[in-house]
Amino acid sequence: MSEKAQQFVEDWVENNIHAEAYQPEGDNSEAQSCAEQCRIRAEAEGISKAEIEEAVGDLVGYMADAIERVNDEEIQRRSDKDG
Repeated sequence: MSEKAQQFVEDWVENNIHAEAYQPEGDNSEAQSCAEQCRIRAEAEGISKAEIEEAVGDLVGYMADAIERVNDEEIQRRSDKDG
């Protein structure tokens, strides 16, 4: 597995995905857009699509999970703050 690709994607997610809103069920347009932006940036860094897929699997699915996780974490953070 490409550790460089794994680390690149994790760093990209941390720097580019922020809590905004949940997407409607079945709408993965935001995840697709994020995946495409990440893939373009990775290629500029010399990381191929194949390396990314080997490291994280389906990049759109990975981004969808990351978006949901970031939103869940924000809800938890707000709940903890209010509670």
